[in-house]
Amino acid sequence: MAFTVEDGTGLAAANAYVSVADFKAYHDDRLNDYSAFTDPQIEDAIVKGTDYMDRRYRNRFIGRRKEVDRSTTATTPAQRLEWPRIAAVHPSGALMNEDVVPIEVEEACYEYSFRALTITLAPDPTVNAANVPVTGERVKVGPIETETQFAEGGVPFEFRTYPEADAILRGIVLPKGRAFR
Repeated sequence: MAFTVEDGTGLAAANAYVSVADFKAYHDDRLNDYSAFTDPQIEDAIVKGTDYMDRRYRNRFIGRRKEVDRSTTATTPAQRLEWPRIAAVHPSGALMNEDVVPIEVEEACYEYSFRALTITLAPDPTVNAANVPVTGERVKVGPIETETQFAEGGVPFEFRTYPEADAILRGIVLPKGRAFR
């Protein structure tokens, strides 16, 4: 699939919220060094950052996807990404423009994408044979001793958190457990 930036119309082929040029400008302003990476590597990171954000917040973004059949409220397959959206009210109380990807989504995408240059944003958790997440393990050779630490409640995290990027989206993402109608 070709690298295609969402333009606010709900493109079926879009796989990115931001361009490479805008990614570079954003990180230049913050003195973040991406010079070790080629443009194709940055494109790949942007796609991964976009995918991560859409998968993590798909059911929690405010508003509804723009491409909606109003008679059935069923989302059409024409729009690939979660933004643009309609009926999205900004924390300031203003109705958000449905013909653009909001700056909060773009800035979070820059942040997630920068991290995706060097890490896997949503890595598979380490689990034991019973599929319980392992958070730590210590093995002592003599006399033999083994200690395993498990995730609290034995339930893996769904997505890793990235506080700086997550905070950018705070006003346009509903808290867990809340539904939007």
